[in-house]
Amino acid sequence: MIIFDFDGTLCDTTKAYIEAARYAANEVLHQEIDQRKALLYAKTLELTNNYLKAFQKIFPQHPKEQRQPFFTCWAKAFDGYATQLLQPVPDARKVLSTLAKNYTLAVVSQRHKPSLWLRAKLQEFQLGQFVEVCISRLDVHKGKPDPEGIYLAQSKTQAKALLIIGDAENDIRAGKRAQIYTI
Repeated sequence: MIIFDFDGTLCDTTKAYIEAARYAANEVLHQEIDQRKALLYAKTLELTNNYLKAFQKIFPQHPKEQRQPFFTCWAKAFDGYATQLLQPVPDARKVLSTLAKNYTLAVVSQRHKPSLWLRAKLQEFQLGQFVEVCISRLDVHKGKPDPEGIYLAQSKTQAKALLIIGDAENDIRAGKRAQIYTI
């Protein structure tokens, strides 16, 4: 089985990350931020998996009390923007259709949405027919880098995971903890 991450791997979330950070900065911090800083916040959040550290790194001049409101605003805005702006990455359909001929494919995502939402998005982008199982962050007790999502995908497909493909350090860590190859 080959496991893919969803956001940033099969689907491009860059625009949603940027717009959500800009919105949260305007609403909570009452300042405008440029595209670079907005994307840096999202990538730092993804890398550290810690909204407190991401906020402190990108907005060190702001009081710590603004961290939680900023993250809450960002998360809600990201959810809305992602619904509007989400697009499959180029050639995702071609890659999945080729791999599905010889491998079971799964999606394991950190997205705080039901698995059915992931499935619906894959269907919308004409990718769903290639993916046998979808696991979201809501399906597991521990998210990546814990390998619980990988193990759950294996149990649902009865296929041994061979490879995890993702765009974030936590995807790589989860794969290594499950003792499978990572890209």
